[in-house]
Amino acid sequence: MDHLDQPGSGASGLLLGHSEIDRQHAELFSLIDRFSALLNRQAGVEALVPAFQLVLSHLQRHFDYEVRLMLAADYPDRERHQKDHERLLSEGAEMLRLLGGTGTAEPKKLYEWWRGWALMHVIREDQQLGDFLRGAP
Repeated sequence: MDHLDQPGSGASGLLLGHSEIDRQHAELFSLIDRFSALLNRQAGVEALVPAFQLVLSHLQRHFDYEVRLMLAADYPDRERHQKDHERLLSEGAEMLRLLGGTGTAEPKKLYEWWRGWALMHVIREDQQLGDFLRGAP
């Protein structure tokens, strides 16, 4: 079983050493866990859409926070990191549209997308940002 399938465990090995980013990541993984729990209960679209919207809303706030940090610290990879944020939000909005509007999105694929994105983005992008912020004056 993937560790993200276990409630509350998603962010345990992904700490960056920046308390607010780590807190926001833990909250994000908790929201993804809740979405997974709805899937496991075979909840309908009427429950899945608000749960998906909640993840997207948290993600937008989290990305806004990261951008403010990157600007304040003059992070050299800000543009690339920010483009990844924009791409992920765009993909998430499209998945939400498919889930809520047409019903053509497969909920399990939505969870797999969240799980894959969350792990890869935190490991690939946010770890570099955390390293930079810890070394920044």
